Amino acid sequence: MSSVVTRPDHLAHRSRADWVEAERYATVIKGVDSFRWTAAVCVLILGILSWDAGPRWAWLALVISSALMVAARVLVAEHYRALSRDFDRQLAFARSLWWFWPVNAVCWGAWPWLFHGRLPPQFEAASWMVLLGVGIVATAWMSAQRAVAHGFLSTLFIFVLASVVLGGTQAADGSPESVAIWLLILLLGYWTLLRI
Repeated sequence: MSSVVTRPDHLAHRSRADWVEAERYATVIKGVDSFRWTAAVCVLILGILSWDAGPRWAWLALVISSALMVAARVLVAEHYRALSRDFDRQLAFARSLWWFWPVNAVCWGAWPWLFHGRLPPQFEAASWMVLLGVGIVATAWMSAQRAVAHGFLSTLFIFVLASVVLGGTQAADGSPESVAIWLLILLLGYWTLLRI
């Protein structure tokens, strides 16, 4: 039995490059769809942990924008699936999402601005672990389409770094070292993922 994947007959007239690109986007969209609840739980966890971390308007803005991004992920996956009978439109839609992945990353990368140095060390460590997990899980399903993965991780890396620099407060227990370790692990993790 052969393990070679072939194009379905109705796509035989498409170029191999288009077909491969479409399959890669399909993998990315399946990841978006299958991790929708995970993303919602991560937003919930970050929201709960950061409840008293900073100004209420900032907390509300992050929770609302992150919840909207989770909803947008669902809409993107549903629309992509609805176009499944029209290869050209489905591929065009997937290509048009170039802006979606960095915006998604901004919603995640802005969280440290709120919680960095404003939470008890155990809550802050948990928040950093959630963000590291977001980067790792996203890379797992985005890696099928390198441009998507690099766009997401580069933006996430930049926004996490900017959020920490702009937030600029000390850890809640007065020791910036405890938080710096988590930040270093997170940034090194993202940097390693970007190099893959």
